[in-house]
Amino acid sequence: MWGKTVFFLSGFTGLYMIIISGSMPAWQLLPLAAGLGMFSAFVGFNVCHGVLSGNKKVNKLFGFICNLIGANPYVLSITHNGFTIPTPIFLDMTRIWKSLRA
Repeated sequence: MWGKTVFFLSGFTGLYMIIISGSMPAWQLLPLAAGLGMFSAFVGFNVCHGVLSGNKKVNKLFGFICNLIGANPYVLSITHNGFTIPTPIFLDMTRIWKSLRA
C-alpha cells in the first residue's frame, strides 16, 4: 500500500510540476492534464479513503492530501459514512416512479 501511495503521489506531483513550469507547448499539455486527472483520481481513491494505515493519526494526516488535489475531507467523510441528506418529496424519483406505476 505504501508503494502505491508513493507512486501515485510522486506521479501527481511530477505531472503538476511539469504542467505549471510552462516549458511545453499547449498541444503537449493536453495529455499531461489527462494524466494529472487520472493521478488525482488514483490519489483520491487510494490515499484519501482513510485506509492507508492502521493508525488513525496517519490516516488523518494523509487525509489532508485531499485538500491538495481539490477534494474536501469533510465531504468525503459524509459521503462515505452513510450520512444521507433527506430528499424532498418532489425530487424522490422512487416515489414518483411508484405512483406512476400504480
